[in-house]
Amino acid sequence: MVLGMRYLIAQAYLSAVFMVMVGCSPSSVPITSIEPQPISTSTEARREVTAAVTPTTSSPTAPYGEIGGRLTVVVEADTAHLDVQQDISETLAARGAGIAYSRLMRLKSDPGLDQPNLLVECELCTEWELLDPWTFRFKLRDDVRWQNVFPVGGRRLDANDLLFSYTRQSTEGWPNAPLLKSVKEIRVESDGEFLVDLNYPDADFLLALANGHSKIIPHESINDETGRFQGPVVGSGAWIWKSSSPGVGTMLERNKNYFEGELPFVEEIVFQIIDDFETQVAALLADEIDVLNISNDGWEILQSYSATPRTIYSKQSGKGIFIAFNTGLEPFASIVMRRQILASLNPWVYVDDIWDGQSFVSPGIPVIESSWLMDREEIETLLRDPVSSVPASFVITVADFGDIYLDQALRIQEDLRNTGFDPILDIVNPIDYAQQVWVDGEFQMLVGPMPPNSGPNGFLFPILHSGGEWNLLGHGDDELDLLIEKQHMELFDSQARAESIFKIQRHIVDQAYMLGLGDNVDRWVTNDEVRGFYPNPALSEYSFWSKVWIDG
Repeated sequence: MVLGMRYLIAQAYLSAVFMVMVGCSPSSVPITSIEPQPISTSTEARREVTAAVTPTTSSPTAPYGEIGGRLTVVVEADTAHLDVQQDISETLAARGAGIAYSRLMRLKSDPGLDQPNLLVECELCTEWELLDPWTFRFKLRDDVRWQNVFPVGGRRLDANDLLFSYTRQSTEGWPNAPLLKSVKEIRVESDGEFLVDLNYPDADFLLALANGHSKIIPHESINDETGRFQGPVVGSGAWIWKSSSPGVGTMLERNKNYFEGELPFVEEIVFQIIDDFETQVAALLADEIDVLNISNDGWEILQSYSATPRTIYSKQSGKGIFIAFNTGLEPFASIVMRRQILASLNPWVYVDDIWDGQSFVSPGIPVIESSWLMDREEIETLLRDPVSSVPASFVITVADFGDIYLDQALRIQEDLRNTGFDPILDIVNPIDYAQQVWVDGEFQMLVGPMPPNSGPNGFLFPILHSGGEWNLLGHGDDELDLLIEKQHMELFDSQARAESIFKIQRHIVDQAYMLGLGDNVDRWVTNDEVRGFYPNPALSEYSFWSKVWIDG
């Protein structure tokens, strides 16, 4: 079962990794995680759960802006088809036809919010309530209509549309089904209200609903006999799909009847396919495009022109490049050895020298709010090791996602040699890396990404829990397991869960299991007329596109 699950996840990864090899940046790998069921929590963890949970209400409000113009955004990958529920493509979900759809929940992406964050708010709902640890009640807006496009024809969206969408998404074997793995049953109470019964308490359930792949689609777009998507793309979102052309891109226009006030602020949004870094930069400098999620290689090209475009940064935790150890193999079964390795490195210098200051050091766990991250001083204190190093030879498996990953690995190798170690680099292409590291678990020390995930529990249970499907660290750690189980049972007690996540981070660093140190910040460049652009692309979020406007 473990090998089978790992194989499925690796296959989802490998289908996307090809895009990296032909030009996509590591930060834009279009992957959706496939996650196992959470492990049954211990009796001790369950005893510490607080039963009372306060329901939360969210009422979206539209920001200010000006209406008009066309926004042109660069994408690097094409889409194979338009069925959002049978595809893991980031382009389709968040930078293409998929932004025509609404979701029940979404991530916040306002200018005043620090990142990384996975804070959720209602989109189609007016409020939600946790009736007990296994049951949610959702109340829907009464002013949402499907776009007035055949064959849907502008009818009102109701709870049965959500039942249909989530049921189809959950089809066994489909790539986005694992997002709803905790759902036992959906019960429609009325057109504007429904209940969700869970198989087990799930602290990240709202994140699954907010994920950019959990879209609400109309049944009219699906063939009744075959269950296949027959089109066209008709949503209830801010954008109306107009066209998608292979090798060209996707065009959408403003939905004038969108239920959130004046949103969106531009008349058209175009996602234009340009997969060559030189061409991307040339198009930006010629004002032929407005927004570019620029790769590290593209940034170097842009700097060679001494250009200074508007630059925006978005942070994501739980992604990027990690240092991690296989504690099931020598020499890293020894905590002393692991601590000495990390004490020999200076990840903050790497951030400045290699990542141009556009990364951050953390234990690597996805967090709901930026305030949940450990600060530098505490990490440095835990990493400090006064014991002199013991000479050892070992292999560092390095994921080859381009020159900057190799530069990082070479710098680590140099620093370790300077302190008496003898590390040997094994440079592995992305496809072999997924198989060798994630599926087979064959490494001593790694410098590369962890498996994709969709939130804190999607990282903690499969990767860090001793009984997890992945357990890449190869460890058995009862204390860590209990902490992971406890935070999972704290549900929506934000303060209690934050404290537990802090304890988990401290434990990870204290035990010198792993460290996240690079490629966890997306760099966006825009032309001078773009305003209101505050991207939070975590979990394939896309609502921020509707809040952008053109000044001039």
